[in-house]
Amino acid sequence: MGKRLAGFAAAAIRLFTRPMNITWEEPYQSGPCVFVVSRDGPADPALIAARFPLRDRCHMWIQNEMLETKTARAFIRREGWWRKGSFMEPVHRTVIPVLAGAAVPPVLRSLPHIPVYTDRRIMLTLRESTRVLRRDECVVIFPEAPVQAASGRRPWISTGFLRLGELGYRACGRALKFYPVRVNREKRLFEVGKPVRYDPARRFSEQEKEIADQLAAWLR
Repeated sequence: MGKRLAGFAAAAIRLFTRPMNITWEEPYQSGPCVFVVSRDGPADPALIAARFPLRDRCHMWIQNEMLETKTARAFIRREGWWRKGSFMEPVHRTVIPVLAGAAVPPVLRSLPHIPVYTDRRIMLTLRESTRVLRRDECVVIFPEAPVQAASGRRPWISTGFLRLGELGYRACGRALKFYPVRVNREKRLFEVGKPVRYDPARRFSEQEKEIADQLAAWLR
């Protein structure tokens, strides 16, 4: 039932969205990797799940709160899945969390995913991600923060996922690549930047900020 629901949801998204192309600064060849996607709204993860060329090899990081109806509504209200300042915002603020909170979690649970915890259970997220990488598959991560009200921009924050470079090397014996990805809805394009490689010859602490800065520079 899970795979059928995921397939149905992806087919519905493709039916109501236009085809998208992909550009690579350095083409993906094979092996495990991490796609670090700059999200500009709730539609971007849906497009990745339905139209990204490598979606069949990908497992998406999904906030644990979005996997259950009872917590999804509060998460959606906090994230604000509607246009701010519009005439209909009061209605959307009430209706969207109720409808999406009921409909979205079953679909998300049916996708190849990795639950993301923001407390001590984050190690469960990292361990499951490592298992995926060990199978020569890929992980998709959205490291975004809430939009800043003053600037209207989404600052770069979470870098905990970079620990996968170290853990992935231990599990696979291969230097993991982090590919930055932008979803350009206007051009109907997935723009994939040159991957940033984890260097197993250096300590993780020596390169963590360097990797984060290179990814952020491309995604901002």
